[in-house]
Amino acid sequence: MKTRMMNNKAQVSPWGILFGIIGVIITLIILRGFTEVGIFWKMVSIIGTGFACYMIGHMASEN
Repeated sequence: MKTRMMNNKAQVSPWGILFGIIGVIITLIILRGFTEVGIFWKMVSIIGTGFACYMIGHMASEN
């Protein structure tokens, strides 16, 4: 079961990467306005948004 999950992750979908890049760019633009937010939380939100957008693109490309 676990090896099958790893094999699915190995196939990187171009749509997932595209959505992830778009999500990170949007997050960076939004976060430029929040100067009081710490760099740690900016990194967390950028990584979180990128991963979420990657998963959305990955699911969209599978259908």
